[in-house]
Parts: sequence; C-alpha cells; structure tokens
Amino acid sequence: MDQKIKVLVVDDNKANLQLCCEVLSEFYQIDSAENGNIALKKLRDDDYDVVLLDVNMPKFDGYKVCGLLRQSHRNEDVPVIFVSALISLNDKIKGYEAGGQDYIEKPVIFEELVKKIELNVAQYNKMKSLGKQIQYAKQAAITAVNNSSELGIILNFMERTFEINCTHELLKAIAESVSRYRLNCCVQIRTGGQAVNISATKIDVSRLERDLLTKSKDSDRVVTLGGRAIFNATRVSILVRNMPVNDDLLYHRLVDHIAVIVTAANERCKHIELQQEKLDSLNKAFDEVVNTTNEECETTQLRFSECRRESAKVLTELQSSIEKTLQSEQLKGKQQEKINQAIQQCADAMIGLNEKQAAIEISFEKIKSSLSLVIDNNE
Repeated sequence: MDQKIKVLVVDDNKANLQLCCEVLSEFYQIDSAENGNIALKKLRDDDYDVVLLDVNMPKFDGYKVCGLLRQSHRNEDVPVIFVSALISLNDKIKGYEAGGQDYIEKPVIFEELVKKIELNVAQYNKMKSLGKQIQYAKQAAITAVNNSSELGIILNFMERTFEINCTHELLKAIAESVSRYRLNCCVQIRTGGQAVNISATKIDVSRLERDLLTKSKDSDRVVTLGGRAIFNATRVSILVRNMPVNDDLLYHRLVDHIAVIVTAANERCKHIELQQEKLDSLNKAFDEVVNTTNEECETTQLRFSECRRESAKVLTELQSSIEKTLQSEQLKGKQQEKINQAIQQCADAMIGLNEKQAAIEISFEKIKSSLSLVIDNNE
C-alpha cells in the first residue's frame, strides 16, 4: 500500500483550517498549524510533501513564512501552495517571488485544490528523482576521472617495465608506482631461489613484514589485515601498510589497481628470469666454445712445433747423407755443384714452410687473445 501524501495546512482562521483539514483528510495525511511561527517549527522538525499556506496572518504572513522556509535546510524544496483571498496579480507575483509553486483563491474549490496538490507533489517527486540522478551522475563523473588518473599509474608502470631487465629496477618501479596512490608499501620479489625486499619509504622492511611477504605467497591473491593488505603473485608480493578503510569505494578501486600491478610485475619478473636463464645458457655454451678453441689452438701449435723440429731434423739428415754419398763418388765439379744447388733449394723451401707455420701460430695467438677479450667483457 502506497504511503499517503503528507500535507501541512497553515491558516490563522480556525474555521477555514478545520474545514480544509476535514475535507483533505479523506485523501491525505494531514497536519495543521494556526500561525506562521508554529508552521516553521513543524517544518524544522518533520518532513512534508506539500504545504498549504494562508497569506494574511499576524506576525508572520505567508510570504515571510515561505521565504524563511526556503532559507532552511529541511523542507527547503517542499512545494508551497498559497491559499488566499488576495487575488491581484501583484499578490500572486509576491507569492512567486517568496518561493511558492502555486496559488489558489479563496473560497477554495476542493476539487481544484486536490488536483493542484497531486500535480505539485508529482513534480516535486520528479525533481527529487532528477536531483538524485544528477548527484549519481556527478559522483560517477568524479569516480571516472579519479579512476582514469589511477589507471594512468598502471599504464605508466607497464610502459616503464618494458625497459627493465633486472629485478632491482623492477622492485623500485613497483614501490614507486604504488606510492603514487599515496600508499605506504614494501615489496618482495622471489627469483633464482632468493627473496629480495624493498620499502617505498625510509621505513625499512621489518622482519615480521619479510616473514608475512614470504609466507603469504601461497595464500589468496589478496589478503586483508585491517588497514593493511598483501597482494600476491608467484614471484611478487606487495604489502600495503595504509589501505583507506574509511573510503569503501576508493578501497575497492585500489585493491583492483594494485592487483593488476602485482600481476603485471609478476609477468615481467618471469620474463626477466627467462632472459637470465637464456643468457646463462648462452654464456655456458660460449665458455665451452672458448675452452675448446683454446685447447685446439694449443694442440695445433704443439703439432706445428713438432712438425718444424721433425722437418729440420729430416733436412739435416738428408743433407748429411747426400754429402757423404758425394764424397764417396767421383763426380765432376759441375755435377756436384748442381746437386748442392738442389739441396739448397730444398732447404730454402723447408725454411719457407717453417715461416708459414710460424705465421699460422701467430694467427692462432690472435684468435685466443680475441676470445679472451670477449670473455672478459661478458663477465
């Protein structure tokens, strides 16, 4: 059942007041006041849907009562219908200027009065509904602006992480981004079997906070601890020390925002970890190549040295054998000279080969030096 419209009837004429209340009580919930002073007190203490206000009253006339009503907080927008025998245009203008919504002449035609009450109350309710919608719209607009600014922090964080390739820089980026929400936090990153912590302020990460961050990693994604909260991912946890518990809307927005940050940070940490694993694998393979090259270079150098010694030995023995043979044979001078020239040409060729071997050894030394330099630069 719909609640009846509540009407306040104000008239210093008791007969008019009684008649009006009796007729209207069939349709509405009626309250009455015999003068403006009583009416203002009732309007300060109670809520009404419409006020029927006589104009000609002692001390406080209807215009003054309406003006004072509009200056108050309670019922300041309630519809006022003036009921008066003063029917000139000037009287009606004064009623409008005082803040009245309608004007009805005495003697009252109650069918007309009921219609005016229904119309004014309907308009009043519509205005209240519209006012609420406007208030909701304003609040939604403010929330949208705040949310846009808050989302900008997340976007800036993500853009920044694209250029980060070490966990220490990632820790700093997380702490600085969360601090932009005016939150005091500490952060832990777990990678490579180690946990690294950082605080966003000069307050160090306490032992209890480190334990909470470490042990809560296997808990829920968000763990609330009164004014504190912990946000968890596999490799990253954020502990906020001063969540806004007195602002429910802001609290829930920040929970969503920081949950996004911890998720994004966890993915970046995972990427950094994979990059480090690839780099370690590449360095290991590179070290193996370098070691193998060094070993082969040393082995080749030893073989070249051995070949040079063997060649010199063979050449010496050949030369000695030929000389002995020539001494035992009776050869003419020209024949002996030709044989000596051939021996010398062979000796010269062997010396040339030795020089080429020495050049190859120098090239191997350069290769070893270059590899050593690369190793030093990557360590």
